[in-house]
Amino acid sequence: MKRIFVTVLVLSSLFVAAQAAHAQCGGKAEANRIKFKRGAHSSALKGKLKADEQAEYVFGASAGQTVSIDVSSVPANAITLELQTSTGESFELQSMGTKWTGTIPETGDYMLFVKLVTPGSKRANYTFTLAIN
Repeated sequence: MKRIFVTVLVLSSLFVAAQAAHAQCGGKAEANRIKFKRGAHSSALKGKLKADEQAEYVFGASAGQTVSIDVSSVPANAITLELQTSTGESFELQSMGTKWTGTIPETGDYMLFVKLVTPGSKRANYTFTLAIN
């Protein structure tokens, strides 16, 4: 009985270690939560993408608020955005060049995906400012 317990304990430890190694070597990453400084309505972020990568961000907003995202990238116009509701439904933003705007339909968390415009592109550096009013 004691031997079975030790075997189960060792196998459990190996499973936990394997899961941690998988997360460090390309497993599904958690989205970066966008936080606003106290009293601020906007936050500026930057990042890099290469090949088929995408960056994932999450932020909270209330129904009726206006979200605006101003994006720039090097090379120019290399980045596109996708916004989803907490239930995974696409939420369309109006795009005017490098500025995207829309009215939040329901209170909750929203996922923002930053992607290269052309799949297979080499790389791009990007910055964006997310404002919620």
